[in-house]
Amino acid sequence: MTVRPFLLPADPLDRFLALYQQARDTGRWWEKQSNSLRHACLALVTLEGRPGDLIRRLRRTADELKSRSGMFSPMQNAMRYVYAAHLMAIELSPERILKESERLKQMLKAEKLPRSTSAYNIVTALVLLEQSLEAGGSARISRDQVARMAQIYRAFKEDHPWITGGDDLAPAALLAGEPGAPRAIASRVESVYQELRSFKYGRGNALQTAAQLLSLHPQAASGAVRQFDAIYQGFRGRGLWMMECDYDEVAALSFVSATPTTIVDRTLDRREAVRARRWGLGKNETFSVASSLTMLELLGQAASHEELAAFSMIVRIQAVIQAQAAATVAASSGGAAAAAS
Repeated sequence: MTVRPFLLPADPLDRFLALYQQARDTGRWWEKQSNSLRHACLALVTLEGRPGDLIRRLRRTADELKSRSGMFSPMQNAMRYVYAAHLMAIELSPERILKESERLKQMLKAEKLPRSTSAYNIVTALVLLEQSLEAGGSARISRDQVARMAQIYRAFKEDHPWITGGDDLAPAALLAGEPGAPRAIASRVESVYQELRSFKYGRGNALQTAAQLLSLHPQAASGAVRQFDAIYQGFRGRGLWMMECDYDEVAALSFVSATPTTIVDRTLDRREAVRARRWGLGKNETFSVASSLTMLELLGQAASHEELAAFSMIVRIQAVIQAQAAATVAASSGGAAAAAS
């Protein structure tokens, strides 16, 4: 697999602050509190270009997505900024993602998979398209890709019939790019899930998402879960009120080879730096931003070739988390509270 190039900024925090400030300064009033715009700016952190130029490209791409879509499409709401940022990262046009998401819808129907929301289908299409590009293929989703993803999804469904749904399509697509039989891939996810349960983490959809991500961890299930638990308990020990909605962010941080103490300290430091801007972001939003920036910073300091080679996969995992979270916000009128101090 060919690793796509990306820019590793010297200071991801400064890069994000500059991008988000530029987006706020040039945006409409309602965008200033948009979860989607924050997710988009995080996705832009690893792209080359001046903040002003990147934000202008983001808006042009988002506007084109909107103009090409129907009135009930998720492209009509702020989610289009997340999709636009991801298109910029993989150098695809709005026309291509819209065509491929429609093709994917038909292929999912042929595989007899349950209908999902347009938002989840688009995120899934982005994952599959990036995999196709990295494998040296064209910007087109293949039936073989979808068939393999469908096998993994069905295996998820066998293990957890009541909680597996449309939000599991993108993780299934992500895992479809990994070697191994679909049932074996799902079995590793289930092994991580049960290991997390042994640490008394509550069963459900949030835990399944964490298990799907942690199944990609280079360590065995037990080692990956121990790292997850050490980070999670580290945040709790520092006074944060951790919730199930924080599982995915902690799972992503678990890929960093730094000590749990270093990860927790850096995240809390970056959280305070974001809060100091007085942008009116809540505790959940500042924790999400800080965890993403911490992952970029600490992975960027990795010394070994193996860690650096894995960097592209970790960035993709975090991108999926952010897009899925934004899709959930767009599809729901409410959500659970996250880390609070």
